[in-house]
Amino acid sequence: MNAYADAKSFIPQKPRVDPDARTTPVPTEEERARVREKLEAFRLQSAAFRRPLDAKPPEQISPERRDELAKMLALPDRAAITAEEMAFRRKNQAIVETAQ
Repeated sequence: MNAYADAKSFIPQKPRVDPDARTTPVPTEEERARVREKLEAFRLQSAAFRRPLDAKPPEQISPERRDELAKMLALPDRAAITAEEMAFRRKNQAIVETAQ
């Protein structure tokens, strides 16, 4: 008898699983409807959470202020811009765009 053949029999083998066999039961139509309702409730709740609580319409600015902001935005940027400066620029750009 071959010693290698004896050692090979002691190596644990993974059990063979039929890929077509279902291990979980098929959900019923009532279960699917319940899951759909919960999903819709979650989507509504998460959308409400993302929406700002104190959303206000953008305030109207005077044409002089709009022109002033447009001139500021036309100036060249520095070599290194901080995130705060970029946020300020984006805010002013949005104000100018909505005022036009």
